[in-house]
Amino acid sequence: MDLTPADLKSSPAISTHPLQNSTFVGGRYEIIDLIGQGGAGAVYRVRHQALNKIFALKALYAGVTTDEKALRRFDAEAKTVGNLNNPYLIQVHDYGVTDSGIPYIVLDYIEGTNLADEILRLGHLDEDRVLSIFSKVCEGLEHAHTNQIIHRDLKPSNIMLLRNERGQEIPKIVDFGIAKRQSVDNSVTQTGEIFGTPLYMSPEQCLGKAIDSRSDIYSLGCVMYEALAGAPPFVGSNPVETVLRHINDTPLPLRKACGDWKISPESERVVMACLEKDPKDRPESAIAVQRNLERIAQGEKPALRKAAHRVKKRMSKTLLFSVISFLLGGLLLYACLIFVYLPHRKTASKGFSHDYVLALGLEKQLRYKESIDVLLNAMKVNEGHMTEQQLLSCYLALVEDFVQLGDKNSSEKYFDKMMDLVKQSTDKLAVFRYSSKAGDTIVDPLRKIYAYEEASSVWSLAEPTKPDYLLHVLTNMIKQYRKLNMVDKASHSLQYAREIIEKYPEVSDVYKWQIADCSGLISLQMSQPSRALQYFRQAKELARLLKNQQYLQLSEKQEEDILKSLNQGVKSDTASNAELRDNGQENIVH
Repeated sequence: MDLTPADLKSSPAISTHPLQNSTFVGGRYEIIDLIGQGGAGAVYRVRHQALNKIFALKALYAGVTTDEKALRRFDAEAKTVGNLNNPYLIQVHDYGVTDSGIPYIVLDYIEGTNLADEILRLGHLDEDRVLSIFSKVCEGLEHAHTNQIIHRDLKPSNIMLLRNERGQEIPKIVDFGIAKRQSVDNSVTQTGEIFGTPLYMSPEQCLGKAIDSRSDIYSLGCVMYEALAGAPPFVGSNPVETVLRHINDTPLPLRKACGDWKISPESERVVMACLEKDPKDRPESAIAVQRNLERIAQGEKPALRKAAHRVKKRMSKTLLFSVISFLLGGLLLYACLIFVYLPHRKTASKGFSHDYVLALGLEKQLRYKESIDVLLNAMKVNEGHMTEQQLLSCYLALVEDFVQLGDKNSSEKYFDKMMDLVKQSTDKLAVFRYSSKAGDTIVDPLRKIYAYEEASSVWSLAEPTKPDYLLHVLTNMIKQYRKLNMVDKASHSLQYAREIIEKYPEVSDVYKWQIADCSGLISLQMSQPSRALQYFRQAKELARLLKNQQYLQLSEKQEEDILKSLNQGVKSDTASNAELRDNGQENIVH
């Protein structure tokens, strides 16, 4: 039951809830307000009268209390989490039944955001931040596993993010509603029953087989993959297709899925190891994953054992067995998927989040028309309930899809809608990220410039510790200025870029080279060949460091050209190679 406070802050009001006629619970918890509701119950913000401390209180609906299995699960959650004590796990503080017979659990009240919303807001997380967050998540998961508890529903919305008094980011794993003890065979959750969220379920979990802690390791890999790439490793057009992909498909290599946002090969190896189909090939424990994440953060190589990959022939007998198994288990599978999937549609924010992830998955499969249909339907269904971040994400995805389909009018329509919303936003980080990505995506040069100018104007407020992000924007903006012969604007932006490089010498050599080369080209357009020659020679040295042979060959010709123009008064034709140069720059960046 997904009822963590941050998940449900935006839930639409429901006319009835379990404790609507109550002011106090258990004689000591004063109800402050209703945080949100889900498929089986509701969560309240309460105050402990004696301690004067705020908690979250989860209560079941009256109708659910007649369901013996639901009651036993609720009781199991209280007892399961009540035995855990770790700073990265949600804490249960009390458990009881109201005078009217409604069971309740009292948990930590976590005021923050969840990882799903953070990924949606930013598109993806930086590698350093992922290493920090998931090192702590692994510690919490290891504590649960040490106590023989498997979470079984690890996903971004079940990882809350908050800040401690020192400003450090602290993750907390929440919602142990379908957790299971490894050592106990109880009738609440038996082998053969399928529980979890399809996007993050291990192959053995999808098949209803017996699972152990390594199933959580697989789910952890799915969540880390999504945090870095912006989308889960497997997304089908429906829950059943997603389940089948977990069982049969090989995930796209993480660094390829990340695209422009580079991550280290070491992080890719750790994440992909968690996604092995065979549990025996995955890391043996969460602590093993944690140690490898910490090694990467310290600049060391992870210690990974080689997976015992075996070439498996897909024999017709095996295929037939799989088909028969799924036919026989079809009703059970659909029932369980409805149980875990439909509650996510109870709120606009959760419904949109699922559709958005689905659209991203379709986009990665080059199924752009289907992605557009999903996004447009999500906007229609959730109209009036979507947050600013959700609308921006939706508009940007539509721009990308329509550009890929060559639909100029539609891509520009949603670009304009997105930029209108960006201009109204007070979230400077969102303004920078969405404007920058929009500039990278849209085709029209003037719209590119508009987006890049908006991004560069807020960089100092949004990402002041990441000068490479600004140089990415400035470099691409200058290229558009040059194409439109806007020399003065290009010259002004180049001066700003050179100041940034001087202030932050640790920036990537790729951007130093691009800015030097662009400075040379603009100097030529301004009839300053001597100055251009200086910039081109600087770019040549940087290209040598970057081993860009294509540019080095071009630079020999361009230097000869400029020297000839200086000696004979002939205008250099270096600028005529602009398209070749830009292609070379794109190749080295990617």
